[in-house]
Amino acid sequence: MHLGWMRLLLRVAFPTLMQQSLKTARGAGEVGQGNQTASASASGVHGVTMEAERQRGHNGKRPGELTVDLPVPWERCESRLGAACWVWILQIPATFKEHPAACGLKGPPADRAPRARPYRGSLQAATRPMKRATCMLAVLAVLVLPVQGAKVTNVGPEAAAAQAFRSLDKNRDGALTADELEAEIFASAHASVTCTYHACPEGFRMKPGAAEIVGNNDLDCCDKTCQAQSCSRTGFRLRPDASQVLATASAECCEKTCGGFECPNGWKARSNPDQIVQPSQEVCCLKTCELHVCNAEHDLTLRGDAALTAGSTDDDCCVRTCRSYTCSQDGYLLRKDAADITGGVGGNSDAACCAKSCALFSCVGKFTLVDSAANIVGESAEVCCQRFEETEVEEEGDAGDTPADFFAEE
Repeated sequence: MHLGWMRLLLRVAFPTLMQQSLKTARGAGEVGQGNQTASASASGVHGVTMEAERQRGHNGKRPGELTVDLPVPWERCESRLGAACWVWILQIPATFKEHPAACGLKGPPADRAPRARPYRGSLQAATRPMKRATCMLAVLAVLVLPVQGAKVTNVGPEAAAAQAFRSLDKNRDGALTADELEAEIFASAHASVTCTYHACPEGFRMKPGAAEIVGNNDLDCCDKTCQAQSCSRTGFRLRPDASQVLATASAECCEKTCGGFECPNGWKARSNPDQIVQPSQEVCCLKTCELHVCNAEHDLTLRGDAALTAGSTDDDCCVRTCRSYTCSQDGYLLRKDAADITGGVGGNSDAACCAKSCALFSCVGKFTLVDSAANIVGESAEVCCQRFEETEVEEEGDAGDTPADFFAEE
């Protein structure tokens, strides 16, 4: 009877538990990589639950929303701690004490009488794998517990294993979430979980003294910081130390910038105004040349892009006019409006500042160039030509002729 029961347990129960333990460890390793721990914040809990549901093909639905029958309780052990850990962690002292050789430890001293063995032969051979499996599962539980991230203190072993099984079995209908199931197991086992390994989400930071705070959720373990605030108004930005400042009613999480400051006439906004804080006209704006008055006595005039050019001196804001320019080509003179114009972007030049003089114009017929033609700007007969032989007796019909009339008749 006993032999058949042990063989059945060896064939059915322990392979099932071993498989579940490996699955629990593997799931915890996949979900708990990096800085996320399976016992962490709401995001960590969600990740473990999602992974467990994904492996079962339920597409991330909550247990209470599933429309199909869930597998056996061990398959639904998506709690961050894992009920298997509760069972096997409590077996460690007894296992090491009763079966040291199975765990790779030395047996009793040679001078000590060996313990009486009630079973020998085939029964002993059948129970040896079970002993080793028990030890392996206990060691594996030690490894799984830190991986899953819970720091558990004050564990009362008297009802932990039984409560874990009862809680899982009670949740056959899936009404309890992973968090609720875990909380019930912890509470019934008289376990106090601290915030040490809890991971606060973005916008929160761990409360001071986390190792002494009993809890395993954002509400118990985390304080909201300014990083969770949104500075969406124009002219405001999140302060650089937002992750270190608690978001209390009196805390100012956003700081004012030049992004919303309007510069008056004669001033222009500085570059990157959203990065400049404590806005004022002097801080946010640069004085431009728009309102600058150039020294006309030095042949200076305001540059064309004065409203966009920062500056407040003649050197910054003014350019020299054509009045002081000297034309380089023979027969060219400064334009009549030379005092009011500049050479523009390319600077003063013959093309910008100079015009042809009458010395380059050719009069025809009875007309010749006017006196001082080289000093007169012009390119027409009216400006540059005069009648030739004005002292001779005028011929009939020519008394009223002018250069314009002559060229008109032609």
